[in-house]
Amino acid sequence: ATPFFSADPKAIVARNEIFDQLKPCAMINLSLLRREGLFPTVTGPGLVFFARCKLTARPDQLLAGSIPWSPDFRRSGIFEVGPGEIRPVALKRILSVPSILKAAVFGTVRDEWLLERLRRTFPTLYEAVEDPRFDSRVCSGMGFIVAGAKRKQCPEEYSDLPVLTKFASFRLPSEQGTFTHETLHRSRDIEIFRGPLLVCPEAIQTTPKALRGRYCAAVSEQDLLYNSSFFGISFASAEEDWHHVLSAVLNSSLTTFQLVLGGPNVGLERTTIKPQTIRSLRVPPIAEKSARQLAAVVDAEKRIAEWGVDPDGLRALDEAVFDLYGLDIEERILASEAVERTRHLSCQRKSDLERMLLPPTYDELCQYGKEVLQSVNAYLTVRGVRHLRAIIYRDCLSNFLTGTVLDSSIAVRFAVAQGPPGPEPHLRDGDPQELQDVAAKFQGLLSSQGLPYLNESRQVRIYGSEDVTIMKPAQWRFWNRTAGLNDADRILADHWNSKD
Repeated sequence: ATPFFSADPKAIVARNEIFDQLKPCAMINLSLLRREGLFPTVTGPGLVFFARCKLTARPDQLLAGSIPWSPDFRRSGIFEVGPGEIRPVALKRILSVPSILKAAVFGTVRDEWLLERLRRTFPTLYEAVEDPRFDSRVCSGMGFIVAGAKRKQCPEEYSDLPVLTKFASFRLPSEQGTFTHETLHRSRDIEIFRGPLLVCPEAIQTTPKALRGRYCAAVSEQDLLYNSSFFGISFASAEEDWHHVLSAVLNSSLTTFQLVLGGPNVGLERTTIKPQTIRSLRVPPIAEKSARQLAAVVDAEKRIAEWGVDPDGLRALDEAVFDLYGLDIEERILASEAVERTRHLSCQRKSDLERMLLPPTYDELCQYGKEVLQSVNAYLTVRGVRHLRAIIYRDCLSNFLTGTVLDSSIAVRFAVAQGPPGPEPHLRDGDPQELQDVAAKFQGLLSSQGLPYLNESRQVRIYGSEDVTIMKPAQWRFWNRTAGLNDADRILADHWNSKD
């Protein structure tokens, strides 16, 4: 799978040629199963590629998706897949914006939109630090390289500087190691090691728990050497607080969103991030922002550095950074949930994969329902004559659907009510008996014979005259706030299509 998601220009040209010459195509990612015995002798990420695919007759679309991780696959060899995992994507967009492919496979339609808006609106990190309005004297680059066939004498200045041996998010410890190498394969200009420094590691954070799955950079106020596992930006001659502004941006959940859903490496086989990927991050034009906005970001960043990492501090940091980008409410939801939604990709641990399959809490179901209601009611409010209310049914489908394995399913019914919506979305718990009228319809959807090597994970929307009931497996990945936004889009799309 790796070449299909590569950011290398030659790989992109080759991939686009394949998509164009063999259309219509479908591409199903299998990388989440690479450690589950998918192949007998290798753990490399795989995919299934369908050329001239008969599942779609539209050559202008690419079917893309990902087989989710299943705890039973190693034992059974059975894929678990449903319509929600595979969807059409405009081929033109994939050919013109290579990073969109990864979001199409691992994320949602709204993730694609946000990535594309960032790409169209904001400069890359490389462009930002090279902007003369920022400071033409900012230096950046990857650290020195030790191993290699050809080695040269170290620059004399290196012997007087400490070397990075202890990394901590937001602020590097003042006590570091001593530089002991006499020769290096490749040294770097001493200017990139001058403090204050912003040091960017090649890995996403795994500890502590509050930062797990979040990309974290760190500031060093002193001169500091670092090796090729780090990318650094020196602000020795730049504006005083701008390194704290960029530190806040890189430590925000929006950076994790870009790296995991738009970057080429994370989530497939490796958890490392290359310097060119960091350089390509989209950042706000700092030189154009007001002093008030920059001060809010700096204050949030310094608060965490001084008082330690905590959820409230991270939320304040994220919101201040979102203000710099000018994100709207829905975009903030995508970005703020990015760390939790992508942790299983960035850390690639079994516990993170299992988290995606855990049942949502009642509070999480309420948050999901609120996003659906707010999005749909925003449309209905135009006329102000009706709105939707939500009724939540937890673990109740097995009462009606005998002979099916649906005791871990959840349903949410969105019913039409008269008049404009109130100041807060209306949600309540539902009586399972209320679902009897839709049980027979749902039973009919399960009557088709499936393939022996597939388990269908059904996600359905059943429409009545004055309501729509959404039924999905009781797994967090289907019931978070981002899923609520996308389900609202589907309801509105169904509404518009029914008018044609």
